[in-house]
Amino acid sequence: MSGLKLGLQISSFTWPGGAAAIGPTLARVVEKADEVGFDSIWVMDHFFQIRSVGRAEEPMLEGMTALGFMAAHSQRARLGLMVGGVHTAIRPCG
Repeated sequence: MSGLKLGLQISSFTWPGGAAAIGPTLARVVEKADEVGFDSIWVMDHFFQIRSVGRAEEPMLEGMTALGFMAAHSQRARLGLMVGGVHTAIRPCG
């Protein structure tokens, strides 16, 4: 039997307390989302904050590192990266 699944996207890290509060606040958000039953928790990995969310100079975490940090604070939610900043170049063989 399949039920409705809800995910939480964390798109802004501009929280009270400035840069020093990002880690503790993210930990609390992830722990609470996990506790209340969100199926998944997502972050994005842009190099700068996107215009629809805030100013370019606002904090933006590197996605893979953020996921590792979040994994230490989640017991059950699936974690995901919405947009990755890793790009690869593929050369043709031959």
